[in-house]
Amino acid sequence: MTELQLKTDLANITDAELIEQAKNMICKLAETSGKSLQMSVPPNKRDTDMLLMELVNRYDNVVNNLLISGVVVPKGTLCGKQCDNLQTACPKCYAEYLEYKKNPK
Repeated sequence: MTELQLKTDLANITDAELIEQAKNMICKLAETSGKSLQMSVPPNKRDTDMLLMELVNRYDNVVNNLLISGVVVPKGTLCGKQCDNLQTACPKCYAEYLEYKKNPK
């Protein structure tokens, strides 16, 4: 499977399916003390790391889009105090956001 095909296959998994698969994987990892971990070379769309990374990437995109758009998020989400969106964020939250945009993790 090519890298492009793998990315396409992962992108075609619906959010609901991805969440369900991730939950099932995490439960199975806990039940088997990690022995159910699946990582293969070349990578496969059913590999534990591939599915969890796809889930993390989608979450990261959603959070960044909310921050960029200035959508209100629950109080305390940004700094644990009163900040609820980027447009009215405290200097600490705004600085952290600018740093993140320079060096995404």
